[in-house]
Amino acid sequence: MYISFLKINNFRKFGENDNVIGFVKSHSESPQKDLVASSTTLVIGKNNSGKTTVTKALELIHSDSEKITGHDFNYSYSKNILKENLNGKPHITPKLSFEIEIILDDMAHDLIGDFQPFIDAKKALQEGERKANITIEYEVKIIADYISKIEELKTAYSIDEYNSEAIFRKYLDILSKTQFRRKIKNYQNINVDTLTPKNIIDLRVISAAKNIHDKRLLTKSFNKIIKYMYESDDIEYKGILSLVDNNNQSLTQNIKTKHQLGVERILAKIIADKDIGIELRSELTFDKLMSDLITYEHKDGEFLVPESQFGLGYASLVSIIGEIIDYTNQSLKETSQSRIRLLCIEEPEVFMHPQMQINFIRHIQEALNEILSSHLEHLNSLKSQILITTHSSHILNSVIHSSNTFDDINYICLKEGNAANVLLKDKEIANTQEKSLQFEFIKKHIKHQTPDLFFSDAIIFVEGITEERVLNSYIEDHPVLNRMNISVFRIDGAHAKVYAKLINKIQIPSLIITDIDFKKETKKTNTVEATGEIDSAVESDVSDGIIEQISTLSEDLITTNATLCHFFADKRISSIKDYYVNDNLMVVFQKDCVGVPKDCPNIFYYATSFEEALILKNYDNTLLLEILLKIIKTETLKVLGDPTDVCNIAHKSRKIQKLLARKKSDFSNSLIFSLVTTDQPKPELPDYILKGLEWLTLMLKRDGVSYEL
Repeated sequence: MYISFLKINNFRKFGENDNVIGFVKSHSESPQKDLVASSTTLVIGKNNSGKTTVTKALELIHSDSEKITGHDFNYSYSKNILKENLNGKPHITPKLSFEIEIILDDMAHDLIGDFQPFIDAKKALQEGERKANITIEYEVKIIADYISKIEELKTAYSIDEYNSEAIFRKYLDILSKTQFRRKIKNYQNINVDTLTPKNIIDLRVISAAKNIHDKRLLTKSFNKIIKYMYESDDIEYKGILSLVDNNNQSLTQNIKTKHQLGVERILAKIIADKDIGIELRSELTFDKLMSDLITYEHKDGEFLVPESQFGLGYASLVSIIGEIIDYTNQSLKETSQSRIRLLCIEEPEVFMHPQMQINFIRHIQEALNEILSSHLEHLNSLKSQILITTHSSHILNSVIHSSNTFDDINYICLKEGNAANVLLKDKEIANTQEKSLQFEFIKKHIKHQTPDLFFSDAIIFVEGITEERVLNSYIEDHPVLNRMNISVFRIDGAHAKVYAKLINKIQIPSLIITDIDFKKETKKTNTVEATGEIDSAVESDVSDGIIEQISTLSEDLITTNATLCHFFADKRISSIKDYYVNDNLMVVFQKDCVGVPKDCPNIFYYATSFEEALILKNYDNTLLLEILLKIIKTETLKVLGDPTDVCNIAHKSRKIQKLLARKKSDFSNSLIFSLVTTDQPKPELPDYILKGLEWLTLMLKRDGVSYEL
């Protein structure tokens, strides 16, 4: 059995929409490689997006407490309830609700007694799967008291004693003092009093930030591991039990001999009854030995250092391993499963350096391989579910590469003031016909740089190294974007189309900056085939058939850019007349011509790449000219002519761009160095990029990202 999803209604950050958290089923085909990753559900998102709300919801459900405060309710929801109350509807009361779906998929070992009232038998027969749908509600216990308090608030409101903010704060205080009661309901909305969530879910929450105060964290964790090692070996287990018994006998004899008479004399002074006596004995047990009587020190050279001085990152990692071992140990002892074991790990990256975060899942997997070696070949799951909340791109990368899937990654963002969860699925990220190739491509870039995109305010995809470095430099000087978390990702070619579905799914404002990639058409195939892709979109290393500058757009010009072909469903340049904009995505490219000379143009050129566009826009810029003379001095001098004419730089921009093709890194490094170290006027970004950045700025403002001082 396992938790399939948790639905959170009007609790803290979550409202009534986009509030379903998906969970991964704990199952592994290769336990030595992905036993941990295959059991791990990720909840990711930026700071203050609502990740902690998920674990707090689980803790509330699991507890027996019915104590609800005003701040446990979603603020927007509370304001709406207050508005209804003040408008003559005091009987409308606030309510929290949660729904948990549990899949009982192991007919042989799942004990379904407690779950029976929650299973729709008819639906189970139709779908061939038993699902228990449990709803937990928290509602006002004494409605008359609530209405009375609202009437008092209305009286104060009518005489303008409080402003709107004060009224809302007062209302939150009322909610905090209101008694609530919990109700457990089944799929038919019928109350079921025989079940409490604690009876069906064994929940543990690990918070690295809180564990810092536990000076015996390592000892407790290692003791769990040592306990498992003893219990998994019958001979050693019997040996340690025998040792404990013998110690008890020796200690009891020692205590009796030396201290029992003395204690009896003291007792006799207090109680006159001669028939009352005492018996002193040792009560050391295996569990006490494992939990309290073993301490941990680590070696630092020739010295033994107490665990309180050990690295916090390592201590946190060991504590997580200890909890997983403890859960697994309990599972191995059971032939049937009556409760779901759920381990929540809050922000494990706290105190961990980046390299440890990158190898987070691998470290745990390898430790389990060592500890569970005798049982590993018989395990197909941990029989426990792990939920990790994180804003570490390294841990995200670690889980994706260990599990080889995006399935059931929960991406939480803010939408209209509330937390909104986006549940990722492989099939929704990659196209059907090229799924494996696209998925591997995304995985590759997730590994090297793009996991940061999930934690960005906005994303910019570029093709090459020059665009990446130059854009980052210009964004630092942008009055708005430099205050945002803008991620610039280089994808080494026109591959941004692969990210289209992911971009649409996570709804982060995204700008794709790509090249027009002109080519003279050799055969008539203008539209996209049924596959949704242009006829291989022409390989990038094939000659484009264009020798001179492009000053007019002839009918036989096409684009070889796969990204443009994907979004415009056409490769003819004549059909690609404007930038592509759809919802949270914009695609920009060199669509407009540049006039030369600037003051009175007599000829117009179309750029074919970022470098050429930069040259055409800034052919008269002194700093750019100095860089060209540094990188390709001989060729630049020839182009300038004698006497020197900077307009020749524009007239030969395509030739210069080709000369720079093999020196892009040198060109970008020199450009960045000059931008940082000189006071000369900077080259301006090409118009198509400026348009893209302008759109991105407007999108961030629309989405409520604050950038004003």
